[in-house]
Amino acid sequence: MANLNYIFVLIIFVSIISSGIHIFSRGFLLTRSSRTEKRNCDKININLTGERCLNDDKKSCSNLDFLDVSKNISFYADKICLERKSKVVIFLIDALKYEFGVYDENLKNPLSYQNKLPIIHQLLKQEPEHTRLLKFVADPPTTTLQRLKGITTGSLPTFIDMGSNFATPEINEDNIIDQIISNNKTAVFLGDQTWIELFPKRFKRAYPHPSFNIHDLDTVDNAILKNLPQELAKNDWDLIIAHFLGVDHCGHKFGPYHREMSRKLTEMNDVIKKYVETIDNDTMLIVMGDHGMTDSGDHGGSSDDETEALLFAYSKHKPFISKSFDNYVDNIQQIDLTSTLSTILGVPIPFSNLGSISFQLLPDISNNEVQRRESLLMHLWHNAKQIKNYLDVYSNEHDKVFSYDDLDNIDLKYEMFEFRVNTIFSDEGFKSVATDIKNNMNNMLEMCRNIWIKFNPKLMTQGMLITFVGIFTAFIIVNNIPPQDFHQILNSKLLITQACSCVIASIIGYFLSFELGYDDEIIAILFMSSLCNILFFGFVIIQNWTTIVDMMSATKKIINLVPRLTFAFSIVVFFSNSFIIQEQRILCFLLSVQIIYAVYEIRRSTTLAEFKGLKFKFLRLTFFKIITVALICITLLRLSSNYFKCREEQGDCWDYLTNSENVSNEPDKKLNFIPVITLALLVALVRGFLKANGNLTGFSPHVLLIRFGPTISVIAACGYLVLSQKQLKRPIVSYVHLDTLALIVYGIFLLEILIVSISPLLIYTLPRNTDKVNLTSYNNIIPELYRHIKNVFNEQNKTQIPIVYGLATVYSSIFIAFGTILSIMLALLLGVNVCNGFLIVLTVGFGVLFIYSILRYESATTIKDCLQPSFSLIVTWYLLYSYGFYSTSHQPTISRIDWNAAFVGRTANFDHSNIISAILVLLSTFNSNLVLLILYPLLVFAPFMIYSIWPNLSLKTSFVQDKKGNNKDDMTSEYRKITLNDDGDSIESTSVKSITRGEISLYENENLFLGSTFKVGCQLIVLQGTKTLASMIACTILCRHLMVWKIFAPRFIYEGIASYISFIAILIGFMLLIRVHKSVKSLVNKINKNC
Repeated sequence: MANLNYIFVLIIFVSIISSGIHIFSRGFLLTRSSRTEKRNCDKININLTGERCLNDDKKSCSNLDFLDVSKNISFYADKICLERKSKVVIFLIDALKYEFGVYDENLKNPLSYQNKLPIIHQLLKQEPEHTRLLKFVADPPTTTLQRLKGITTGSLPTFIDMGSNFATPEINEDNIIDQIISNNKTAVFLGDQTWIELFPKRFKRAYPHPSFNIHDLDTVDNAILKNLPQELAKNDWDLIIAHFLGVDHCGHKFGPYHREMSRKLTEMNDVIKKYVETIDNDTMLIVMGDHGMTDSGDHGGSSDDETEALLFAYSKHKPFISKSFDNYVDNIQQIDLTSTLSTILGVPIPFSNLGSISFQLLPDISNNEVQRRESLLMHLWHNAKQIKNYLDVYSNEHDKVFSYDDLDNIDLKYEMFEFRVNTIFSDEGFKSVATDIKNNMNNMLEMCRNIWIKFNPKLMTQGMLITFVGIFTAFIIVNNIPPQDFHQILNSKLLITQACSCVIASIIGYFLSFELGYDDEIIAILFMSSLCNILFFGFVIIQNWTTIVDMMSATKKIINLVPRLTFAFSIVVFFSNSFIIQEQRILCFLLSVQIIYAVYEIRRSTTLAEFKGLKFKFLRLTFFKIITVALICITLLRLSSNYFKCREEQGDCWDYLTNSENVSNEPDKKLNFIPVITLALLVALVRGFLKANGNLTGFSPHVLLIRFGPTISVIAACGYLVLSQKQLKRPIVSYVHLDTLALIVYGIFLLEILIVSISPLLIYTLPRNTDKVNLTSYNNIIPELYRHIKNVFNEQNKTQIPIVYGLATVYSSIFIAFGTILSIMLALLLGVNVCNGFLIVLTVGFGVLFIYSILRYESATTIKDCLQPSFSLIVTWYLLYSYGFYSTSHQPTISRIDWNAAFVGRTANFDHSNIISAILVLLSTFNSNLVLLILYPLLVFAPFMIYSIWPNLSLKTSFVQDKKGNNKDDMTSEYRKITLNDDGDSIESTSVKSITRGEISLYENENLFLGSTFKVGCQLIVLQGTKTLASMIACTILCRHLMVWKIFAPRFIYEGIASYISFIAILIGFMLLIRVHKSVKSLVNKINKNC
């Protein structure tokens, strides 16, 4: 029960920091408040004789003169809607970049995406008055979900909504789809099922198909083409939307330079060409993209490549309004399509729209210039008044969002515009007022862009304070209370009281959330429970204040200066956008500094570097091995830079080994086999280590799994990696068989979790002799009895000694076995081009353990020192898992999220589970955090593991072995009853023997061992929490920085997610240790009982 107290305290510590991060994010990453108001209007039809009919009621028609109407246009325009100008067919080609539609006749050797849509060029040339080609500029983030919201509502996207790509909630804001339905019109949809999730039960007919399988280039597109002809043949629709996904999926899978992109664009060209001829005269065709793509085929960020999509419009019978009415602009904002499409279909512009009507996309149905000018003026004022009304309503309910000066200035301008729109008598006058009104609407749009997200200083401050106080109090406790005393201080009674108090505080927060000033009950619960947990840590500090003061006074003033400076420099990067952009290089440098510093400390504080004139024996010295390992680690860190993924701000960067631009070429077969070799080598080394230490002896379920499981898993993983890479060129094996390989890896990992939970130990106890006598012949009875009695007297002492295989590495073997199977699965998720970067991190991690284990053991004076890792090692481990994020080709940007992991093992039969997809992507993205922090207990018992492999690394160990060689008959010092010892004996009398006996000494010093492991876990949480706190402070200080949403906010989001995963990994690692320790205790009790 006492061991579970450690886990409970870790959970308390983690919950405080996690709550602080969440509360801060709710204040910093606020979403725009959605409005639920719906707009409506009266219908007015302008017939050929100038007769106007209200509400489509022919009985109410009255012959009104155009001049009479124009005098009151400022009053009527926002209350009326003109008739439908045309039916509309939209071909939404996902990720159709503007460059894809630009035709260059002089291009002799076009790239895969160039000149593949010649039908657009032909139509522009043949029918200039019936066609339009515009640059369709999207607002970031350029993810599909946010773009669909922007297109249908006309509102600006919010940054945090990007996370909703895994869960697409229904849109409750006023939107063009709802306006079509409420105005007795119909819409039909085909393609990406995201539309159905956003607008359930809205379409008259719908043919949705799953959209998240990026490996599938053709299924959705083919399904659209199958159903589209029959829909176009019907006359019961006003709007058809066909959302094609092949181009986007091709970009994600191959990039824009692959020949598959050429094939998909050519297919789209054929589709456009076919239906340009098929549509009737009352229909216009719009071909558009929702966003662009980078050179690697990604999107989500704010670069020009990602935001500049294409929009092509074609009106078969009616020409478009002249470009002169739009000042000949060749680009429009994506949100402008909402108001433009509403005008074409004759429905009210949605309430929250901020876009402006593009006149050049309106079919011209008027009979004369006066009628054209009057209708355009009515559309313009309808749009202007709608935006003004929206801002008035929003500012009235959200005080101080907009400055009073800005609102007064807008009111003044609208009073002027109301006068001007009633005095327009020429096209020149209309163009002048239209330009001024549109400029004013654009200014209002920019005003909203600049201050749309209203930061909540209260929540941001509370989040930072909770995080800081939680980190500070935990730091005081774990750094100034002896580890062996934790089990007494954190007793069950105290923790039960704390748990009850936390529950009561949460209940108070839930029921009094409004009184406490919170709109969300969850935030109130998190705040109150965190406050209660902080008070708990405060009580522990007060209760042990004397001990804490004594420890603080005994600590040297200047200690661990280099690792402290290293850690400080690693967190100040959050305050500079340039440092964030180059963070991977900084981490690589800091890791190299820490490794060199460890070698220096060995040279300074131990006798291993005293050569005493030896020259030829230098190569056999431990210090030479240390230098060799350090050089290998630094070299591997430099080589891992080849696996960095570039971000758009890095102009001098090139994705060397993961460059998708060269995907069109045949991949280098030699490079494909590098991860196969390294993974096989990893399994061989682990198997050799476990076999040498006796951990693969016997036939227990776990031994059998570790004996054969990693081998099977690595064969399946390597087969998947190689075959999936070859699949990019041409299918050579069915996806069902390919998925089976991945499922084998998943299955072995899940089986490992199950067996570790039930019976984790990799040991084998040799059965004792039964002392039976073989009396097969009556003639040999007396000799056999005599021989047996003699053997009993001679071997009695020896037979009492239990022989247990694998006891020297009883703890580390479990973690290494578990980590190996987990690493194989993560390498599978990372893919053939990236997993080497992950394996480099693992190799460097072992090298770091090797160097710091020797440093700790050689410089230790007590067993407490030997069991407590130095702060320098903890900082190095923290830097290593942070660096692993970059060495596995990840970047803290939205467009660099690697979605491929979501489909590993799920390509043939994709289950469309967003939860599973999100888990696999998170595992792939934060692989190093997961593995290195689950294995963090190795930091504590690494010296015992290292010296069990190479016992001659230390002169102390060699001395003991020589002494044992001179006393061969003395068995009592080496084989004795295993007992608990927590007196902190000197290292001369205890620690040397501990190394020779291996990890069973950890059990003998149980409280010190578990307390030290608990302390290391807390220290890692402190480092990770401090890093996240630095990001929070940077975002607060730089919240109005030009790059806040492009660089600082994504970095905070990534760091916040990394913190959650790191905390979970630390908890899993400690719980695994407790489970192993419990099994070791049962084993030892059984051995002692039998002896």
